[in-house]
This record gives sequence, C-alpha cells and structure tokens, in this order.
Amino acid sequence: MRNQAIPFLKKASSVVPEAGNAIFYGIILLIILTTQIPATADQALVLKKFLFSKDEKIFRFFDPGAPFSVFDPFLPPKENIYFLMDTPYSPENATTEQLQAAQRYFTPRFIVPFPTEKKAIIFCSTDTLAEKRAHETGYKLIHSLGNGKGIGEKLP
Repeated sequence: MRNQAIPFLKKASSVVPEAGNAIFYGIILLIILTTQIPATADQALVLKKFLFSKDEKIFRFFDPGAPFSVFDPFLPPKENIYFLMDTPYSPENATTEQLQAAQRYFTPRFIVPFPTEKKAIIFCSTDTLAEKRAHETGYKLIHSLGNGKGIGEKLP
C-alpha cells in the first residue's frame, strides 16, 4: 500500500506549483482589471487644447520674463537698454538669471549689463537702493514703478 501512495504524491507535487502560479497570477490580473484608473483632470485637457491652438497667452503665466512686461510701454522699440540691478554685473552673480530673463522678454532689443545706453531698466529690491544705484551709474529715475523698479535715463 505504501508503494501505491508514492506515485500519487509525485504527481501531486508536480501539479501544485503550477496551480499556485496560476492562482497567484490570476489574482494579480483580477486586481489590475478591477482597479479604477483615475480620470484625466479637466485642466490637462484645457491646457492641451490651448497648446494645440497655439494660443500662448495662458502660458505667459509661467514665463520668467513676465515681470518685465510693465517696463515695455516706457521703452524705445529698437534701442539697446541698460539693465540696472542691486549689485553691479558679474557673470558669477546669481542675478544674471534676471538679466537673461529680461533679454528673453525684450528679444528684439539688446539688454546691456554695463551703463553705456541712453535708457535703463532699474530692477532693484527697494526704492532707496534703486535711486542709489542709478546715481552711482550716472542715470536718473524718470518713471518709478514702485518696489525699486523703474525706468532711468542717462545723465548728460
């Protein structure tokens, strides 16, 4: 009798791992099929619609040069402009990013980091610092836009 039970156990031991794998993968497949996928956000569809319609106004919010739009009405359309910051220009200075963002916004015009141009964008952190830096570089504040921002003109 003992000899008859051993072949049955050999068959059962070879079938059990295959059945276990089938049950495990079947449960995983069932979980994947019944899990609800989160719906796409409506904002994504709206942004996609704007992107394909080539309407860039909504994307101006993300533009790093957007703070410079207040200066545009006061500047000449085709002249180079001096960019005056809190500290004198230095390539190692962190404020160079502001200069690059301004250059990107005023692309047809050339933004100069040295005080050689007739007009200047004054982009400082405070009004007193803006007046001090304008005086140091030979400019006069002609349009104050508040918070250390304004338009300057070279003194003769």
